Amino acid sequence: MALRRRAVIWWLLTLIWCGVIFGLTASQIAQAKTTRHVVSQVVKASPKRFEQLHKLVRKGAHVVVFAVLGALAWQAVRLWPAPRWACTWAWLLATLYAATDEVHQLMVPGRAGLWRDVLLDSAAAGAAVLLLTLGAWLRQRHAHT
Repeated sequence: MALRRRAVIWWLLTLIWCGVIFGLTASQIAQAKTTRHVVSQVVKASPKRFEQLHKLVRKGAHVVVFAVLGALAWQAVRLWPAPRWACTWAWLLATLYAATDEVHQLMVPGRAGLWRDVLLDSAAAGAAVLLLTLGAWLRQRHAHT
């Protein structure tokens, strides 16, 4: 029963995080003009350097948000229903959500859905999932030695 309860908690956390992503996508705070304004208040730089920093902030947010989603999905899938395929399923779930998030952005004024963002999000989730899988494997291997 404890395992099932933990699985439910991880699935709920995963769904809540998806809701956070959805909310950020729909909000004005995630629009390019908003982040551009925030970055301009924090950093004084040449126009070229400013655009580079602005892009780094925006793409960095994608990486962090979808790495967290991949990690949450990995924990959920690992407990139920398919621990053996947790790496694959978690990455697929995060990638599918990234694609739906970009489609959602097409419907939000001031936002644009980009397939290269899906690729970035997918890579971030994949990296998180692979690191967690490697860590679990190393812990298991170390426990048996």
